[in-house]
Amino acid sequence: MSSLFTLIFIGSIVWFFISRRKDKKATGKISKNTWYILILTAVSFILVGVMAPKSDTMSDAEQKKSSVKTSSSKKEASSKQSSSKKKIKYNFSKVEYTMNANQVIDAVGQQPTNKSDNTLYFGNDEFDFNGDKMIGTTVKSIQNQIDKSYKEAESSSKKASSEKEKNDFQNDLNEKIVQLNQATQESANVDVIKGVEHPYDNTYHILLDGFVLNGNDRQLKNVLDSINSQIVDVFDSHKQTSPIIYYYVNSTKIAKNRTILNPSEVTLEK
Repeated sequence: MSSLFTLIFIGSIVWFFISRRKDKKATGKISKNTWYILILTAVSFILVGVMAPKSDTMSDAEQKKSSVKTSSSKKEASSKQSSSKKKIKYNFSKVEYTMNANQVIDAVGQQPTNKSDNTLYFGNDEFDFNGDKMIGTTVKSIQNQIDKSYKEAESSSKKASSEKEKNDFQNDLNEKIVQLNQATQESANVDVIKGVEHPYDNTYHILLDGFVLNGNDRQLKNVLDSINSQIVDVFDSHKQTSPIIYYYVNSTKIAKNRTILNPSEVTLEK
C-alpha cells in the first residue's frame, strides 16, 4: 500500500509542474485544477509518511528485547552453572586424627570427591594415610591434633630414651664398682668402694674404704688412678665427658680427678 501512495506522490508532483507550466503559457496564472493537483501531492506525501513501513524500527526494538532476553538467559544459565560449581560444604567436626580412611568417610557422612590408595579428597581438602594411620590433612584443626600427637610421641620417646640411658649408665657404673670390689676382696678381703653419691649433675663422690691409705702418697695415687681410670671409662662409654669425681675416706676428701686436663688421673689433696 505504501508503494502505491509513493507512486501517486511522485506522479502528482510531476503532474503539478506540467500543469503549472501549461497554465502560465495559457493564462499566466495557476488554475484551480493545478492547485488541486498540489493538494493531492501534499495528501499523498502525508499518506506515504503514514503508511511507510516500520519494520526496521520494530526490528531494532525487537532486537533490543531479544538481546535483553538473551542476556538475561545467559545470566540465568551462568548463575545456574555457578551455583552448580559452588563448593560442597563438608562437615569435619566428627573427624578425629586417630581414624582410618573408612572411619573418616563415615564421620563426614559423604563420599569423597576422589580418592587414591593413601588419600581421600573432599573438595579442596584432603586426608593422607599411611596404612590405617592418618598422617596429614589440609583441615587445620585436625592437623593441629596430628602435630600435637607427634610432638607428644617425640617428647615421650626422648624422655624414655633419656631414662634408658640413665639406667644403662647406672647399671654399668654399678657393675664396675662390683668388679673393683671383687678385685680388692681377693687381694685385701675388703670392698674398696663403700658407696657413690651424686649430689650434682656430672659430679660424683666416691666413698672408699680406709685400707687405701695404707702406704705412702705414691702408692695411694697409684691405687686411686687405677680406680678412677676405670670409672671414667664408664662415663666415656656413655658420652659423659669431663666428670667431676671426688674421693672420700671417712668423710674426708683425699683426692679429685683432673677434670679438664686428664679426667682419668687424680690429684691428691694436701
